[in-house]
Amino acid sequence: GRFDGFYLGLWPAANYHANGWVKDLHQYIDDASLTDRRWYQLQDYPENVLDQLTYGQRELIAIPFGIETYGCLAYDEPTFQRLGLSEPTDFESLMHAAKTIHESDHVDRYGICSRGSADPVSTANWATMFKSNGADWIDHRTGKATLNSEAGVESLRTYAELMGTYGPPDSGELNWLRANETYGNGQTGMVYHTPATAGVFSDEQYNRTKWLPPLSGPDGDRVASTWAWSLGISQFSSAPEAAWLFVQWATCRQMNLLLSTQQWQGHGSYGHARSNWVFDQPEYRRRGHADSWIDAHRQGIECVPSGRPPVPLDSPQNMAIMSEAAEAMNAAITGRKSPQNALDDAAPNITDCLQRSHR
Repeated sequence: GRFDGFYLGLWPAANYHANGWVKDLHQYIDDASLTDRRWYQLQDYPENVLDQLTYGQRELIAIPFGIETYGCLAYDEPTFQRLGLSEPTDFESLMHAAKTIHESDHVDRYGICSRGSADPVSTANWATMFKSNGADWIDHRTGKATLNSEAGVESLRTYAELMGTYGPPDSGELNWLRANETYGNGQTGMVYHTPATAGVFSDEQYNRTKWLPPLSGPDGDRVASTWAWSLGISQFSSAPEAAWLFVQWATCRQMNLLLSTQQWQGHGSYGHARSNWVFDQPEYRRRGHADSWIDAHRQGIECVPSGRPPVPLDSPQNMAIMSEAAEAMNAAITGRKSPQNALDDAAPNITDCLQRSHR
């Protein structure tokens, strides 16, 4: 109760709502004495992302200021040109490109990198591959884990081979920042990640990079995982109206444009939450990213499902579920377990977690 508002990450958001820690923001948005809706322009936000921050009786518990879409692909254009590689369009051609770069004597780079550490959010890129393979983490009807299905195992087999065989030796330790730095410093030919990484790349690597949107799964499906950094208001705030005025200012059009653009030398950008508006602004054209970064982000957002989310964001146990999934992913990448055994070991723990919550 000491703080009126706080950062709220998308993945733990359901737990905040389930525990009654956050306000429903609609009461302030709908109050004309606090909010000029024509000025605030909520329609700038992708509806599918706002849906994932909406719980209970359509309670919107946070407003994003930064949105990431996962499972996009950045590649080093000179490396691809030198090796005669075509842009990957699916996971099979991604594997071919990673193997070719990794084994080539003509370039001094590992094939690919991504997140591989055993923390829950490091599953974000694998989650895109997992869902695009047609797999599901849990069965909401039965309350049982299903991530060890044939499709789930195949997705982890592909991801673990990419990172464990064609990635750098420390692939199992790479989190968001370290994966970005690994590619951004020129150590790999590709990074399977999010276009929100721009500020971490060296200037040289930034200028050599092209981004691609999420790749197609075996049946042509593209289902992207996402994350949003947002601002919410504490249920225990003694000044929620004042907190809302701050949230409204911090997430308004002008602030999101400022966050989304490079304002000075060496300043990385992080924003793009109002993606239905920000990319079309003249200031973004002057200080924003190249077209491939924008296209990858936009298409990635379109691949985020508007119904059942790409990870169990609608379950208060989401972080616990994805923690078990992360341990399995890391074990497969590092070769401690086969993908099948790793997911078979995770499944009963997830089922137990789900069923304990309903007792």
